[in-house]
Amino acid sequence: MLLRSLPVWEYETRMTNMYSKALAAYLRRTGTSQATLAAKIGCNQPSVHRLVTGVRLPRKELARNIEKATEGEVPFALWQTAKIEQLGILT
Repeated sequence: MLLRSLPVWEYETRMTNMYSKALAAYLRRTGTSQATLAAKIGCNQPSVHRLVTGVRLPRKELARNIEKATEGEVPFALWQTAKIEQLGILT
């Protein structure tokens, strides 16, 4: 199924979920708490919760901080793909 054939809300959710699933998997695998990651990346735990649950994509600077804090396991490129798709730049 082409993602662009989905309703906008479902499409955006799927793109955000790619990033949030990678972040959640990292936290589970490493046993890192949301609060610990938040301290490393310069935000608060509720913000990390919104990222992990797919409610939000991080802003660019925060996505770069996440890549550094996760030692590349949650790559900036994944954020770029999700953001580009969210904005509808690629069809």
